[in-house]
Amino acid sequence: MSFTVRVDDDLCMGAQRCLYIAPDSFELNDDGIAEVTDISGMTEEQAEKVAFECPNFAIIVEHQD
Repeated sequence: MSFTVRVDDDLCMGAQRCLYIAPDSFELNDDGIAEVTDISGMTEEQAEKVAFECPNFAIIVEHQD
């Protein structure tokens, strides 16, 4: 199963937990909002952990068949 990761801009408050957990996959834009940069090295389990650790639940993991 494959997956995608996205950030809900309206929910993100720039807490940066995603950057600490997966620094190669996220960065903050000029507005201080997290953006997904590259998930190629991320496992589905890591993506779920990042989403779970986000204090505003702004990171969404979408599972695809």
